[in-house]
Amino acid sequence: MRKLNFMMKKMWRECPGLAILTIFQYLLKASGPIINIVGLGYLVSGLESVYSMGEITRVILLYLLLYMAINVAENIFSYLQFIHMRKSSNQMQFKYAEDSLAINYHYVQDGRLIDLKSRSMNAHPSIYINPLANTFYHLVQMLGVISIIFYLSPIFILVIGLFSAMSLLLTFRRRDIDYQLRNERITRDRKQEYLFSLMSEYRYAKEVRLNQADSFIYIKAQRLSSEHFKKLKQYLSKLFHIESISGVITVVQSIIMYLYFTYQVYISNISIAEYTVLLAATTLLTSTFLQLIDDIARLKTTANDIDSYKEYTELMEKESRVSESDRLPEADIDFSDLTIEFVNVTFTYPDSKTPVLKNLNFVINSKERIGLVGLNGSGKTTIVKLLTRLYEPDEGFIKFNGVDINSIPYSQYISNIGVVLQDYYIFA
Repeated sequence: MRKLNFMMKKMWRECPGLAILTIFQYLLKASGPIINIVGLGYLVSGLESVYSMGEITRVILLYLLLYMAINVAENIFSYLQFIHMRKSSNQMQFKYAEDSLAINYHYVQDGRLIDLKSRSMNAHPSIYINPLANTFYHLVQMLGVISIIFYLSPIFILVIGLFSAMSLLLTFRRRDIDYQLRNERITRDRKQEYLFSLMSEYRYAKEVRLNQADSFIYIKAQRLSSEHFKKLKQYLSKLFHIESISGVITVVQSIIMYLYFTYQVYISNISIAEYTVLLAATTLLTSTFLQLIDDIARLKTTANDIDSYKEYTELMEKESRVSESDRLPEADIDFSDLTIEFVNVTFTYPDSKTPVLKNLNFVINSKERIGLVGLNGSGKTTIVKLLTRLYEPDEGFIKFNGVDINSIPYSQYISNIGVVLQDYYIFA
């Protein structure tokens, strides 16, 4: 319930217009089936009674006009909701793009963060607002149908409720399996996409051929694909058993409904018109109840993603030194006349235990041109990455004219630095 409250507040805070449009759209949508049932009941009742053809025609026209008005209004709200949905979705994409640019560089290719980001996106209102609205829609629809069949036998309603409860358990089980599969797929799909890009994209073709890596990459992709199909078969097997049991429950429930209502007509407890309305209403009630449970199960899955969203948000707040740096006052430094100094700089790459640089000291005087020469892995590129602030030293300082570069706002700093690395891209 706490997570649902969080989702509601987040939706009203970030997408109030979208929330209002969605509520009106689904209210209209919920009224359609109920009007169909009631309209059909009046029509059958009119045909059984002494209504004239003119009166029956008026009932039909009134029903059609009402239904058409609701349908037009629903389409208008649906159109407006779609526009707001796209705007909200675009805002989400831009936000995550900004996060990618602001987070500390070593996280950019961190698989754990990439997977966490994918899961956290499901906790955005533009993603979960429709499942939430569907829950509201099916709840309103179910209450409307209950008002039609409230006078039926309590025993009959209890039996229908019992079958629905069994379907409820199966629905939750199916959603749990879906959630597990989706989380496993996030990591697997990322790896598979990377391997396929290595095999198919031109920019990697030279390295793959020169290093004879094609067989290695192909075998890894095949192994990953085999694991995927193995998991998929297990998933489909579980799903088959659940759907089979669910199908049997639905058939038995339908048989009970038809037998009960047919018997009620036979003993003259209800008319043919009431038979038509009650059978349609009960069928709608059971299907709506199942859909409502499925909606709740989907929301439960989304609620699990709230934890991923919070973890992602906390990580961004702690590990976005770029945005933190831009809050600093602008430094009074002449970038055209710089002395660069490394003072006892030690650096180890994340997920590594061996320092690339250890207690490194040197000075590059203003106007001086130098070249760094050394073996592969000796730290030449690492020095450039530290100078461009892609990483920060574990120990020591890098100074420009005696000023620690981390005390300079990042946007001011990077706008005065130019670099061309070994791997580069030209932006049009």
